[in-house]
Amino acid sequence: MHLVGGDLRGRNQDIQEVLELLEQGTRLITLVGMGGVGKTVLARQILHQAVGAAAAQKVWFDFEAGRSGEEALKNFSAGVRQLIAETPDDRPADPLLIAVDTSPTGPDPTVLIRSLLEDHPGLQILATRRGRLRLSVERQVTVKPLALPETAPPADQRELEEFVHNNSAVALFVERVLALTPETTLDRNTVTGMLAICRRLGGVPLALQMAALKSSVLTPDALLAELDLTLGILEDLEPGIPARHRSMIACLAPSIQHLSPPEQAVLAAVAEFEGGCSLETLRTLELGSHPSGEPVQLLSAAAMLVEQQLLQSVPARSGSSRFQVMPLIRDYLMTTKEIPLGAAERQGLARVLVEQSRAMAAVRGPEADHARIWFDEEYANLTQVLNWLIEAKHMCQAAELVQSLYLYWLHRGLIEEGLATVEQVRAEGGLDARGKAQVLGTAGGLRAHLTSYTSAHAELQKAVTLWRSVGSLPDLAGSLVAFSAAALEVDGFPSAEAALQEAMEIYTRLGDGWAHARALALLGAAAATDPLRAGFARTCLEAASADLLSFGDQVAASLPMEQIGRLLIDDGDYDQARMVLNHGLTESRSVGDQVQTSALLNLLALVDTLTNRPAFAAAGYFESLQIAVRLGLKARAVWCLEGLAESFASLNEHTLASTAAASAAVIRGDLGLEYWMEFCCPRRPSTPTPKPTTRATRLAALGGSVWPPQQILAQAPQRLLELMEPTTPAPGSRAPEKSPDGLTRREIEILGLVASGFTNRDIAANLVISIDTVGRHISNLYRKIGARGRADATAYAWRMNLVASI
Repeated sequence: MHLVGGDLRGRNQDIQEVLELLEQGTRLITLVGMGGVGKTVLARQILHQAVGAAAAQKVWFDFEAGRSGEEALKNFSAGVRQLIAETPDDRPADPLLIAVDTSPTGPDPTVLIRSLLEDHPGLQILATRRGRLRLSVERQVTVKPLALPETAPPADQRELEEFVHNNSAVALFVERVLALTPETTLDRNTVTGMLAICRRLGGVPLALQMAALKSSVLTPDALLAELDLTLGILEDLEPGIPARHRSMIACLAPSIQHLSPPEQAVLAAVAEFEGGCSLETLRTLELGSHPSGEPVQLLSAAAMLVEQQLLQSVPARSGSSRFQVMPLIRDYLMTTKEIPLGAAERQGLARVLVEQSRAMAAVRGPEADHARIWFDEEYANLTQVLNWLIEAKHMCQAAELVQSLYLYWLHRGLIEEGLATVEQVRAEGGLDARGKAQVLGTAGGLRAHLTSYTSAHAELQKAVTLWRSVGSLPDLAGSLVAFSAAALEVDGFPSAEAALQEAMEIYTRLGDGWAHARALALLGAAAATDPLRAGFARTCLEAASADLLSFGDQVAASLPMEQIGRLLIDDGDYDQARMVLNHGLTESRSVGDQVQTSALLNLLALVDTLTNRPAFAAAGYFESLQIAVRLGLKARAVWCLEGLAESFASLNEHTLASTAAASAAVIRGDLGLEYWMEFCCPRRPSTPTPKPTTRATRLAALGGSVWPPQQILAQAPQRLLELMEPTTPAPGSRAPEKSPDGLTRREIEILGLVASGFTNRDIAANLVISIDTVGRHISNLYRKIGARGRADATAYAWRMNLVASI
């Protein structure tokens, strides 16, 4: 295709659509899109194809020619009427096509265009604009940024060349880079870095071309880092370029500056949240009234922003409407600070998100899946709101949000992150009794999973005392349930039973059948730790399971099923135990509850041990260990490591068995656990485990590494694959994945995304974590694999076959 003053990659479909509309007699076609997307270049090409090169120059009207607004409109009107006057007398009905390249800072041609169309039936107009003209005969064609590939660049050089050629955004960037630095080698690592830049700039052609201008002095990694700092590096100072195309800031500025105050308020609010926000969150904004006195409608303001490609409406798994600011627009707002969100507006957004999180944390039954999805979508925003609240010293609201996030942190395995956040809120002080109770209870619950309930006993007990003084019965009952686990470990079953019985009495008074059933399940789990109470435990668990299922909550019912499975193991009914536990495993995996998944894997591994399937047992324990390490669950890791030691010993893998046993013993000693017990663990031994060797001896055997247990993580995977290779995986168990160079599962996941050309921002949105967290993971994995940047990391990922694991 012949190019007219620019690049038209990826625009064939747009050109064909407009040409067909012209052929059908459409009177007014408006090419609508954000600044820098290529509307002018596209319009010139369409005009060139429709009327020919010679005529195209005569019928092109540019509103950015240095004239005043009134003068520009007069010249446009006179020019069009002159063209009509020159139409041959014998062909008055022939259509006349003209093109109008409007300027965001120029005059509004709407009234004049309407008049021209009414006065001259044969006139057709092709206009470029950042928003519609809103005339009845208008047909809008949206010019979008260039499409970005969803797949990673291939390894084969020939396929790589096709990949570049077939993806217009990458092809444009590569062509402009090679024009400046022809010595650039286009291998997979280089193209992956270029793809990351294309993603970072959202496929906007003008931005890609400006970024390519910096390729002679910046590597892709360095360019990405600069873009994270400021949008100001995107500029082109070559003489003759229109003022609005000399920098991306100049290009985008008119789109923002010409917005109405309500539209600016909506845009500023959405821009505060990197992952976008829901319509429900935005409803807190006060948008004022029109001159007529009618209130400004949020949806109308949002629709205008979407039309101009400043906002984009994105699908939400929770079913709500959700908006994101286009990446370059957010960069512009962060760089220029032109429309900062006011303190009152920010506090309003924080208030509504805290209220929504409290409501979602209280959801039970079948709707709990919807609540988990909501937390997934809003988690990045909630952590941002928490930072706002701490910064503004609104500590009681911060404590409220922390309590709402507790179960999400637990179920999604963000326990260390959650505990660090809670400690930050606690350190700030300024909490009333309610806030202290919320923070203590959340801290104790999270700490119990990271270490042991013994370490959290005092916090959970103090939370109960505080809730009694506050007088909130639902919160008191919840704190008693949380405390019961610590009471069981420290004080024994009678203390745990008393706490749970009091909680169930409160739930009965409140009419909360679901919470009563869950507390009953925990009572059965506690009783199951004592062989003399096995009958009572089974009665409680079966009743709790039936009640939870009657509420339609399959996930919550997996807890009593887990305990029933353990009782079936104690009874020697291994086939029935495996069936019950596998059902629970399926449910826990389906909602991403990694803590419970780990426990169920261990119990299934125990069944495999008892049925003489040590290789399958080892595979199950190892997968569970990977989860425990990823989540920082040291006490759970003890269970996994001791199970691995037993399994490897049965397989005559004595070196691995000794390594696992030594790791378990060191972690056990560091946590102060003479024995290990939790609701889902097999019954505690009647006497403490003997300690024939010193900690120093065990540390020497482990090469000095205590946590994570690097030796077993590095040595076990390959041997397990070999042991499992000739057999079929057992239900609920699978061979573990290799973990090269001590990379965690999350680091491997992020490395795969880096190698696929995802930016830190893309990765954060994809994995529902903050950009800071992504940065820490990338720094850690770079250190582990010895990478100096994205190119090294990409090469490593492909060499180790980690890209396919994302």
